[in-house]
Amino acid sequence: MQKDFINKLTAFSILYVEDEDGIRNNIEEILSHLFKEVFSSNNTKDAYEKYLKHKPDLIITDIKMGNETGLDLVKKIRKSDSKTRIIITSAYTDLEYLLQATELHLIKYIIKPITQDKLMGALESFVNSYNDSKIYNLIPNWIFDSSKTLVS
Repeated sequence: MQKDFINKLTAFSILYVEDEDGIRNNIEEILSHLFKEVFSSNNTKDAYEKYLKHKPDLIITDIKMGNETGLDLVKKIRKSDSKTRIIITSAYTDLEYLLQATELHLIKYIIKPITQDKLMGALESFVNSYNDSKIYNLIPNWIFDSSKTLVS
C-alpha cells in the first residue's frame, strides 16, 4: 500500500455507521489504524448527532439498518452539506437503492461483504476526491489542504 496514501488518510476523520455489531467492530478496528479520528454508530439518529457534533471528513454508512436506511441519513445530511464525502455499503443490489444512491453524490457504493480490497479501493477514491483541492503532506500525520487553507 502506498505510504503517501496512508499518510493522507491519517489527517482525516471518519464516521462509520453499521447496525451489525461484529461488522462494525471489525471495520472500526481497521479504520482506527488509518484515520486521525474514528466515530461509529449503530443507527441513523445517533449517527446524525455525531455528524453534527464532529463534522467528519468521510462517512461510511450501511444502506439498510432495521427500519432505518443509510440513504435517509445521507439525504438529511445533503440538505445542508454537499461537501462531506460519503461511501455507502450494502448487501443489496436492489435497483431502487442504486438509483437513489446515484443522486446523493457518493464516493463509492460497496456491495458487501466488505473485503480489504473493496475498502482500500473506496478509501483511495476518497483521497483522490481531494485532488482538485491539492492536499500536500507536510510531515507524517500533518497535511495542508489548499481548498480550505487548513493545516491538520
